[in-house]
Amino acid sequence: MAEQRTFKWFSDRWGKITMSKRVDILLNGHVHDLNNLLKTLYWEKQASEDQIRAEFERETRIGDNSSAMSWGKRHEEEAITHYELTRNIQVIRAEFKVHHLWPDLVGDSTDFLETDDGTLKGKIQYACEVKCPFNPDNHKKTIRYGMALWHHNQTQGHMEVHGLKEGKFVSYDPRHQIEEQQIYVQPIEVDLVWQQQFREKMKIFNDHFHAGTKYEHQMTGATDGIPSMF
Repeated sequence: MAEQRTFKWFSDRWGKITMSKRVDILLNGHVHDLNNLLKTLYWEKQASEDQIRAEFERETRIGDNSSAMSWGKRHEEEAITHYELTRNIQVIRAEFKVHHLWPDLVGDSTDFLETDDGTLKGKIQYACEVKCPFNPDNHKKTIRYGMALWHHNQTQGHMEVHGLKEGKFVSYDPRHQIEEQQIYVQPIEVDLVWQQQFREKMKIFNDHFHAGTKYEHQMTGATDGIPSMF
């Protein structure tokens, strides 16, 4: 299994729509954003191993120099271990998985998977996302209000790729003064409306990608030929 943030993990994700960032473009991006994503994926599919490694090293430098990213990387494994110990269970470190409908274009590396009985031999039931926010106020807001809306696409994407109907969102901050609140866990159910929207938009994107075409601004008679976005 490729450990997260290694070159193997990075290269597995290369050339694919992942749930961490690119799924937001697919679902909510404007025509310009979608065409840029198509262009990026075209380039990634043709890149050499040396080019991929250079991009990996560049992103690693950015991550090491970013306080927020560095904090998250340092504490993610700690968060998973804390989750296991406080619940007396074992979880599965997930391998990168491609979507069964679009294996060449869509993939996901959820932070961990959990079985129905909390052992390594049970039936996989939950796809789980872990966040270790650099700003402690974000963890406190999560405790008070629940998972932030901008994490919705990512957690639903985990379930979509892994074919699961349930997930969990975990926020962890070891700095919290109340020990019981250092970890927050929120069960997530599959959103069937989201799932349908994802598949519809992904089918269009896939058609453009393999045909070598791009998205066009939609025209309506009422705008007299002016793109509808204006």
